[in-house]
Amino acid sequence: MRPGEPTRAPDLVEDAVARLHEAIAILDAIDDADMLGELPAEPAARRNHQRAVSLLTILRRELAGVRRDLQAAGQIEDALAAIRVREDPPA
Repeated sequence: MRPGEPTRAPDLVEDAVARLHEAIAILDAIDDADMLGELPAEPAARRNHQRAVSLLTILRRELAGVRRDLQAAGQIEDALAAIRVREDPPA
């Protein structure tokens, strides 16, 4: 590593990816248990139910995207670190 270069905090990236994975697992558990599978009879409750289903779908998509982005960033950092080691082998 060259002086003045920022260092990667792999634990932070890996921890963030793990937390995103856990959040997605919670959404999967909601789906697997069919917790939102029954549409309420009352119109207001039905609208709220549909909103909740839509929001959870958006949340799942966004969490998956952030997880992919973090994983890609970690892979890029790993590749850059490997290049630096090849360019400046330890003495």
